[in-house]
Amino acid sequence: MQLQEHYLTLRQHYRDTGIHLPLSVTLEEISSVLFCSKRNANFLLNKMVVQEWVSWSPGRGRGNRSSLAFLREKNSFLMELAKEKVVKGDLSQAQQLLHNYELDAAYQQEFNVWVQQQLGYHLEQKENIAIDVLRFPFYREIKDIDPAYVNRRTEAHMIQQIFDTLLVYNGTSGKLEPQICHHWRSDESLMVWTFFLRKGIVFHHGKLLTAEDVKYTIERIHDPINGSPHRWMMEKIQSITVVHDYELRIELSEPNGLFVYYFSTERLSIVPRDFELLSNYKREPVGSGPFMVESNDESQLQLTAHTHYFKERPFLDRIEIWVWPDYDGEKMLFVPPGEMKYVPHPIVASEVEAHYKALDHIEKGATYLMFNLKKGGPQSSFLFRKAIEQAVDSQDLIEKLGGKRMLPAAGFLPARSIESQRTHSKSEAKRLLIDTEYKGEPLKLYTYEMRTNELNAEWVKEQLASVGVEIEIVVVPVEELKKAEVMQEADLILSGEVLADPVELSLLDMYEVGNSFISSLMDEDLREEKDQLIQQVFKAETPENRLLYFEKIEELLKQRSALIFLYHTQQSILHHQSLQGVTLNTLGWADYKDLWIERVSL
Repeated sequence: MQLQEHYLTLRQHYRDTGIHLPLSVTLEEISSVLFCSKRNANFLLNKMVVQEWVSWSPGRGRGNRSSLAFLREKNSFLMELAKEKVVKGDLSQAQQLLHNYELDAAYQQEFNVWVQQQLGYHLEQKENIAIDVLRFPFYREIKDIDPAYVNRRTEAHMIQQIFDTLLVYNGTSGKLEPQICHHWRSDESLMVWTFFLRKGIVFHHGKLLTAEDVKYTIERIHDPINGSPHRWMMEKIQSITVVHDYELRIELSEPNGLFVYYFSTERLSIVPRDFELLSNYKREPVGSGPFMVESNDESQLQLTAHTHYFKERPFLDRIEIWVWPDYDGEKMLFVPPGEMKYVPHPIVASEVEAHYKALDHIEKGATYLMFNLKKGGPQSSFLFRKAIEQAVDSQDLIEKLGGKRMLPAAGFLPARSIESQRTHSKSEAKRLLIDTEYKGEPLKLYTYEMRTNELNAEWVKEQLASVGVEIEIVVVPVEELKKAEVMQEADLILSGEVLADPVELSLLDMYEVGNSFISSLMDEDLREEKDQLIQQVFKAETPENRLLYFEKIEELLKQRSALIFLYHTQQSILHHQSLQGVTLNTLGWADYKDLWIERVSL
């Protein structure tokens, strides 16, 4: 513990004693408050005297009391210490200090405004060179940026900034475009695929990218020992041949016209063949993308421009993502004039000043409830699930909880939801429950740690209680919930999916990935029907036909009342008009390589 925190501990304990007012104490009392020996307590007090934080007159002789006076007011002292933490890049520890030592509300507001001023765009000088820095908050650490195991949208977005893929999908044209690979082809059978790589691509640690790295990337996911949830994309591979440094041939066991699309996803981002030999490779991975990881800990993720990027060097020099626990977007809505802010995921992007711009759209994907059909219990009854479906009114959820909850969902694609309407009736829910064997036993509703999920779960619990169904909410980290044994403890799971382009590939991944909540909770009959429709997806020749089969899977889930769609979310970004190149990708973030600052006088 730092000396400042020892002072705050004393000040907190003797909070009723005013500044400069002498307090009669013993060294034993001080040592008890500071949880240390009398000798160490005396040492700490003397250091505080030198700093002019306290005056201290030790008592002379046995039984004589000492005199202590505080010279620094707690709130201003605490805020100074918290600011020091922030300047050093430790926003989370600063917030923890303010919580532990109970900063008064007025000072907390002042601190929040000061933090806002540290975020946004800043111009720094480094060795007489101007450095463009963009800082913004995020509510949690970004711990694992390993493409082979990615399962959250934020990690997927960061992977797209740090790594490159063989191909990229152009959402506007609906076509694949070259990236690491400058050309590709397949034979007529769609079973032999050949990729031709660009020369001169350099990983962040200086090594040249070759076909051996691509082979290693594929084999790392393909090997069942590694346990990648994305292995399904590679499981039909029979052989991988490095023809030479810049040519790779892959042979499949059966035709697959979608196979080439897999190589446009962040899951198959190309990693160097010494990837797992690098220290801390999950938090600080090495790729070949436009940004490289400078540091990544519990306080912040720092990205710097890859100056040898084979395409265009990023315009910004550094991105700093500060960990702000419980950040939800509202804290940044107050934007002082003249401050250049960038706020990912604000709660209300429309309430902004004239010199700010807001981008938003309804995301592809949906929040949902999935029943565990593999587990015995009330949820195994079709009538019980129909009753729950009748009790859960998504419009009520949106109206009561608000935020980014925008549109009641009837499927994973918003277009279908706009065209569909679902009726709800609690009286019908109660009637259906009478025909079941439900005896009031509690159901375990699992979800993963995120404020939005927890609020949603509480709302579901309240709605179901109104029709006589008891819910026990269990909140665990998402990494824990993805474990099969934990998943199978749940009676139902509340989660959500975000679909990146191409949508049909995201849907395929959602139904096929090894730790999917939806597929993992299906019973054998439902899984078999789903798998038959997936086989038709592989045979379909156009995206439109593939989407038709995915619609049939959705209808199958709804007919069985296995899944209840809740709502679609609004994705949004708020940014100062001087920040250029801002677009909103399908994951709800801006691609950092396109951002640049137009320096204007305000």
